[in-house]
Amino acid sequence: MANSITLPVSYLQALDLMYKRGALTAALDNAEATMVGNEFKIKKVSVQGPGAMGTNAAYASGDVTVAWQSVTPDYDRGRKFFIKATDELELGGLYMDVAAEYERTASIPEVDAYRFAKYAAGAGTTVAANLADATALLTAINTAQGVQDTNEVPTEGRILYVEASKYRAIQALDTTKSRETLKEFAQIIPVPQGRFYTKVYLNDGTTQGQTVGGFIRQGSQYSEFEASHAYSLNDMIEADGKIYKVTTAGTSGSTAPTWPTSGTVTNGAGALVFTFQETSGIAINFMIIHPTAVVQAMKRVVSSIDAPNADYDAYRVGNHKYGYCTVKSNKIKGIYAHTAA
Repeated sequence: MANSITLPVSYLQALDLMYKRGALTAALDNAEATMVGNEFKIKKVSVQGPGAMGTNAAYASGDVTVAWQSVTPDYDRGRKFFIKATDELELGGLYMDVAAEYERTASIPEVDAYRFAKYAAGAGTTVAANLADATALLTAINTAQGVQDTNEVPTEGRILYVEASKYRAIQALDTTKSRETLKEFAQIIPVPQGRFYTKVYLNDGTTQGQTVGGFIRQGSQYSEFEASHAYSLNDMIEADGKIYKVTTAGTSGSTAPTWPTSGTVTNGAGALVFTFQETSGIAINFMIIHPTAVVQAMKRVVSSIDAPNADYDAYRVGNHKYGYCTVKSNKIKGIYAHTAA
């Protein structure tokens, strides 16, 4: 009986530590979103501007408004695992191994990817360009710093998130310019490309083809265009960094059409029609984020680890995360996103 009380406590503490250590976006956690029940309350403060003052005149009275915006979590994901009692008996602590692997390989990367995509969508400045080498990347980062300076984003506290291999390339330059540029940031956090896209798709974990769960780059769930292929109504494809739906069935031609960014395009004998849906997820090269530009909070609800009973001779370990993140509408300039073209 004592174990059924103790295990969930140590389990949740371990997950908390794992999340803080492994989540790259944890550096942006703040207290501006307060958890109340199953809602987040976001503090909104507004004040009036300066008023005229004459000789021996009193201050103009000003009003301060503090309000709380209620929002429901926009991230609500979880899994439950069953661990046979005999396996736990033989391996001792298997439930912690399962929890750690889930956090490290599935949950934490997904939370980061979801947040980066959302912040990229809300960035005040977005530049799309292919970078030839580390020198070009360094120049792009300097340009981004200049843009944020012009927009009066505080220099203190800026965080540079940069694709991991590109950051290594900058470090290899080891020049005065590179060192001066990098030291301007409060933190530099390398990000694996797998977590760094402008859009991601979250598998629901139950539908056929999505049972593996987790996330993928938006668009990668669809096949690429195929020549001389019979397409059915509502088939989806990814082509040239964009997603299209078949709105008139038919057989494709020997070559791909020029893919539009809106409307429709015909192919083959003219009977096959593709209709533009949206752009795909694009690789992010780097982002500069000032923490004051975002509101971010996460709460995990972990169910008790159920001891084996008459119905299940297994431990049941659940993991449920829900949270909220957004870019403040009046602070969008605090985010600069640089993506591949």
